[in-house]
Amino acid sequence: MTYKAVALYDPPWWSIEITEGLPANMLGVSQARRLTKVEPPAREVIAELTEVDPSRVEVEVTTLGAAHLA
Repeated sequence: MTYKAVALYDPPWWSIEITEGLPANMLGVSQARRLTKVEPPAREVIAELTEVDPSRVEVEVTTLGAAHLA
C-alpha cells in the first residue's frame, strides 16, 4: 500500500506527518534532519503503527517550506 506524507521544514528539522493511508484513529508523526532522510522514518512509523514489514511500505512525500532552502 502507498501512504502519503507531508514534510514541513522547520529549521533545523523536517517534521513528518503521515496524511493518508493510516486508519482514522492513528496519527503518524516523525522528524528528520535532512530532506533526503525523510522517507525512512516515515516508512518506519507506518510499519510500527500498522504492524507491517517496512520493506512493504511505500511513501509519497510532499514538502512544504522548502523555499527556505533556495
